[in-house]
Amino acid sequence: MSKLLKLTAAVVLFGLIYSTFVFADAQCSDTCQLGQVAGDATCQLWDGIGGHWVDDIDDGPGQLHNRARVYLPWLRERLMPAGGVMSAVFADASYQTVSAYSGVRDPAIWTGAYLASEALRYMVTGAPDAEAQLVETLQVLHRWWNIPGDLGYLARFAAPASSPAEILATLPAGDDEVHINRPYDGVLWNWRGDVSRDQYQGVMLGYALAYEATTDLALRELIRTDVVEFAEQLMGRERRDVALIVNGQRTLLSMDLENVVYSTSDMLDGVPTLEIDLGSQDVQGHGLLVFWPYPSEFLRQIPGLGWLPDVELPTQAIQLAAIFRVALEVTDGIVGYEQRHQTLAHYYDQHFSEWLDTASNWENTNTCGSSYHGLDIAFMPMFNWARLEPDPIRRNQIQGDVLESRLWPAVEVDKNAFFAFIYASQARLGIDVSGIVAAHAEQLSGFPIAPNEAVSVDLRDLYPEDPDCPGQSAIAVDVSERVPATFMWERQPWKLQDPGVRNGLYGGIDYLLAYWMGRYFDFIAEDAPGTCLAYPSAARFEDVPYWFWAWPHIEAIAIAGITTGCGPNWYCPTNLVSRAEMAAFLLRGIHGGGYSPPVPTGTRFSDVPTSFWAAGWIEQLATEGITLGCGGGRYCPENTVTRAEMAVFLLRSKYGSAYQPPPATGTRFGDVPKTYWAASWIEKLAADGITTGCGGANYCPDNSVTRAEMAVFLARTFNLPLPPRP
Repeated sequence: MSKLLKLTAAVVLFGLIYSTFVFADAQCSDTCQLGQVAGDATCQLWDGIGGHWVDDIDDGPGQLHNRARVYLPWLRERLMPAGGVMSAVFADASYQTVSAYSGVRDPAIWTGAYLASEALRYMVTGAPDAEAQLVETLQVLHRWWNIPGDLGYLARFAAPASSPAEILATLPAGDDEVHINRPYDGVLWNWRGDVSRDQYQGVMLGYALAYEATTDLALRELIRTDVVEFAEQLMGRERRDVALIVNGQRTLLSMDLENVVYSTSDMLDGVPTLEIDLGSQDVQGHGLLVFWPYPSEFLRQIPGLGWLPDVELPTQAIQLAAIFRVALEVTDGIVGYEQRHQTLAHYYDQHFSEWLDTASNWENTNTCGSSYHGLDIAFMPMFNWARLEPDPIRRNQIQGDVLESRLWPAVEVDKNAFFAFIYASQARLGIDVSGIVAAHAEQLSGFPIAPNEAVSVDLRDLYPEDPDCPGQSAIAVDVSERVPATFMWERQPWKLQDPGVRNGLYGGIDYLLAYWMGRYFDFIAEDAPGTCLAYPSAARFEDVPYWFWAWPHIEAIAIAGITTGCGPNWYCPTNLVSRAEMAAFLLRGIHGGGYSPPVPTGTRFSDVPTSFWAAGWIEQLATEGITLGCGGGRYCPENTVTRAEMAVFLLRSKYGSAYQPPPATGTRFGDVPKTYWAASWIEKLAADGITTGCGGANYCPDNSVTRAEMAVFLARTFNLPLPPRP
């Protein structure tokens, strides 16, 4: 064979290997958000089958995956203030400037639903962009669990006290639910309390799916901590002084309470308040929230009310059962949680039969759509309860006695894709759900393309009016014609007329959650195979081919201007990082790729004269308080950076020179006891998702860092978008 033929054959073979490695079966996954800009590159749709970039993404009929892609930037960039999902009214139809956010009491449930959708997307596609959103949203919700300061109590919403005016307007100081300037993790927060049970349902749905989606140990522990503290608070029984308001009369009483979470900030005079309607036994709390399937059990403690008849609240039985089922799932087989898991299991086993019996009596109390939202907060926890119950006999009972016999018949003609997918995914084996799936997938395909505008609707000439419910249709309105909402599936489907909201937008979380649930359970086929969102780019370093493990991270820091390599067209990925190089990396990460430090004085460190190439970078790093040197008035610029030192450098760069991490536990990595000098920094670095260690549950703190590893750490620390392998 001639040299030319050999070369041609080698090129063809390389192309086959390359295309197989990068786009196996013409598949790829989204690494960025449509339209997102990184350096000079803009995130676009790559067609791996056609081998070209797509300028105009088609999200019309039959393009459900692309519709989800188009919805995400509308939601994230305009309708997630401080990380929480809301709706908004804008100054004009360009939708660039928010006039006011709305839905200010419901961010927790819908942010949890968003987390659920991203967890499902990640499990379906493996998209790095979905993983990044999963991490970010978990951290937001984790703050909302912890800012109030009471175990198990969830804030409806929280934002830094330094937020822009339009965000702070959602948390006005005169609102009784709002608390101002609560310190948490070194930042002052404003937050909204007086939480309701519905908010927990979206969060628990998101947490359960995120736990399944991620393999990151730190993220799983974050989920576990929040869920277990919540469940343990609910199962605790304690005697508390309570202010009671019964039929308008106020009195103080000491009561034995269980299945309760407390909010000290929402209490009046340090005492929680219960307002009780004796007719319905409906209980409203201030400073506490009850999850009571059997309210009469507690209300009979009130003098003169021993006569109260038994009243069952099936939805709260479903919610409690699902909470404990999730808590058991996240503690199963976890070292250090054996006793807590056993206690949770005992409580669940002790109450399972009564919860099931009560849930089996669930009835649809909706009249002319008046309480349709109550269906959503039964279906969400039902999904977790049925899906996570490991005992086949119990699971069969949950499915048959509650989901199939009670919940689904109440909504089967409502054209509600979300409820239908929950039912179809959790129905007992042998039940044919194919017709239900097909019909509701067709309904979902009619969901409007982004943006989801709050348009006016008048369907009076298209649908027959229900004679028993004036202004409502006798049959469910198709999804394509329905009144838009923050979450369509919780709104009644018969409304014939709505004025809309001028320049109002909804985020589309209702579409995203239903779509990705449909994809996860194979109810909806992939209609955009071989495509992914990516940054157009070319290999810039000859020693970092596209298939090199750290190529995306190296490319990311190059796009951001943090590095230009180690020489013309070279990056030197296996070289060890010196303390001098680290100074330049960090300052460019903090200030941007175009940053240049002040002229050095040569007086800061004895071993860094003005003639040293990185003198300006090193002195500025010290000025900003990120380094004190290596001791004795020196900086040791040629010394390599260890993984322990790197943890300190990165976190000070991320949070500021005054930052101090939480105390170490000594349980995160086998080779980092809590007595190790940098243990707290290393554990915080892991908690932030910047490192998962060096393998084998170790961190290797004294190992030196390579330039390839440093690229990964920098990209994660400064949240740089990662380009896909082209």
